[in-house]
Formats: sequence, C-alpha cells, structure tokens
Amino acid sequence: EQATELASSKRPLALDQVRQKMTQLPSRLPEFEKITALQSRLKEERNTALGRNYPQLGLVGNWARSAYVKTDLLNADATAWSVGLQLNIPIFTGLSFWSERAAYASKERQLTHQEKAIRDQLELAHATSLENIRLAQDSITSYERAFDLAARSLEEARRNLKLATIDLLQFISVQ
Repeated sequence: EQATELASSKRPLALDQVRQKMTQLPSRLPEFEKITALQSRLKEERNTALGRNYPQLGLVGNWARSAYVKTDLLNADATAWSVGLQLNIPIFTGLSFWSERAAYASKERQLTHQEKAIRDQLELAHATSLENIRLAQDSITSYERAFDLAARSLEEARRNLKLATIDLLQFISVQ
C-alpha cells in the first residue's frame, strides 16, 4: 500500500527546469529600486547644494514712473524702463565647493558599494538555493532507492516466510 502511494506521487522538477523558471521571474527587486532612488536623490541634492557655487546669469528689468504732478501720471515721458543681463560669479565660495563636492562623491561611492554588496548577496542566495535544490533532488533519488530496496527486502522476507526458511520473529524484524 505504501509503495503505491510513493509511486503515484508527483515527480520534482529537474534542475534545468528550475533554472529556466528562475530566469523567467521578473527582476523587480525592492533593494535595487531603493538604491536607485537614493542615487537619483543624491544627484539632485548635489546639484542643488553645489548650484550656489556656479556662476549665475539672470535677466534684470526695471520699470519706473516718476510724476510730480497729477497730469504726469499718464505722460509717456514720465515712464522709464531698463532691461539687462546680470552675471554673478561667486569668488569666495570656491574652497567650500571642493569639500562639498568631495563629500557628495564619497556618498556616491558608498551607494555604489552598497549596490554591489546587495548584488553579491543576491547572487550568493541564488547559488545557495540552486545547490539546495540539487541536494534535495539527490536526497529524493536516494530515498527512492532506499524505498525500492526495502520493498524488495520485504518481498524476499515474505517469500522466505512462505518457504519456511525464516521464522515470524525474523520476518517482523525485516518489516
């Protein structure tokens, strides 16, 4: 009765089928999304923080009305305007720029190392799980062989009991 239960059980997938299924899985990993988000946030933060040290070009405009009497309010000659470009070059912030830039480069390197560590950790977990699957399949194969040998031994013990070459106590010990 036990032999039919084992024989009718479902066979495990082959290791090649497992590898194929694993490659078909979506590669969306929250760890990598987090690192990518942190890297883009750091780049934007760096651009914002270091932007004050870059030269700035601006459009400047003035519009004024000068009137000393009420009738000059509508006079076009009392209106003055000017438009120009203004270039601001920060001179004394150069030293802090280099130290801030080095700090942001260090943070970027840290994030790159974190990403590499996560990648290595996932590859190790992947290799470990494949090895565990291979070992499980080997265990199943050896258990099936052991079960087959036990079933043959039981059949032989039954045959020997019928032929009276062994007694009931030896048959029970074989079972």
